[in-house]
Amino acid sequence: MKASGTPHVMLVRAALRRTGRAQVFVTGTSMLPTIQPGTRVTITARPFEAVRTGDVVAFALGPDIFVHRVVDRDRNRLVTLGDNMPLLDPPVHAQAFLGHGEGIADPVARPVGGDIPATDLTDTTIWCPRPPSDRSPVQRLAVLGATVRTADPHAFGPTAAPRGGRIAVSGFGAGTVSQIPALMRAVDGPCHLLVGYRFGRPEDTGCLPPDVADHHVRPAAPLREVSLEAALNTIAGVFGGGRVSDGLVSAR
Repeated sequence: MKASGTPHVMLVRAALRRTGRAQVFVTGTSMLPTIQPGTRVTITARPFEAVRTGDVVAFALGPDIFVHRVVDRDRNRLVTLGDNMPLLDPPVHAQAFLGHGEGIADPVARPVGGDIPATDLTDTTIWCPRPPSDRSPVQRLAVLGATVRTADPHAFGPTAAPRGGRIAVSGFGAGTVSQIPALMRAVDGPCHLLVGYRFGRPEDTGCLPPDVADHHVRPAAPLREVSLEAALNTIAGVFGGGRVSDGLVSAR
C-alpha cells in the first residue's frame, strides 16, 4: 500500500532519526485484508540487518513510500510483496529501507508445495516468446497432452489475449509452480501458461501488463531469473508428479 498524500521521504527519515517513530496513512488495496485503505500505520526504526521474513516494512520507491511484507531476503536486499498482489516488488536495498510496520497481523496463509499427482494437460497451451533451444521439456509436456507454441509479447495485448484461464510463470510471481494444478482445476475451459515473458509497467519495453494473466507464479526462488528451458523443465516436473520445495521441483 502507498502512503497517502505522498509524504516526503526525507521527512519520514528525519522523524525516524529524531524519535524512532513515524506515522503515515496508506491508500490502495495491495495489503488487503491485512491493512485497510485509510489505515494509519506506525513505522518504527529498525536496522536493515534485523528485518526478518514475514515482517511488514516501509520503503521508498522513487518519491513514494510503500508498506509491504517481506517474503524473502539475503544480506543485501529484501524481497517484498503486497499480501493482495500478484507480483513481487523490485528488490529493496538498504538505501530504500525506512523501517518496520508496527502491530500488523500475519498474512493469510498461501498454499504450499507437496506431493503433486501426474496431471493431464489436454486442452492446455504453453506460450513462449521464442522456440526453446532444448526440446526435451517440450517433448515431456507433449506426452502429458500440452501444446507448446511461440508468440511475441504483442500477441497478449488487451484485446488479443487468448480466451480461457491464463497463468503467468516468471521470477516475479507471488505464488509458486506448486499451485498451478489447483489453479488449472478451477478454470472452466482452456488453460494457457505464459512462460518466459516479462511483466511490468506498460512503458517498460518488452513487458506485458500484469493483468494479462489471472495468476502469477514463479518457477524458482523469489526474483531468481531462470531460463525459458529451465522454467519448462520445472513445469514438466510439476505435472510429471515431482515434489515441490521452496518453489523448486525435482522431477521423478
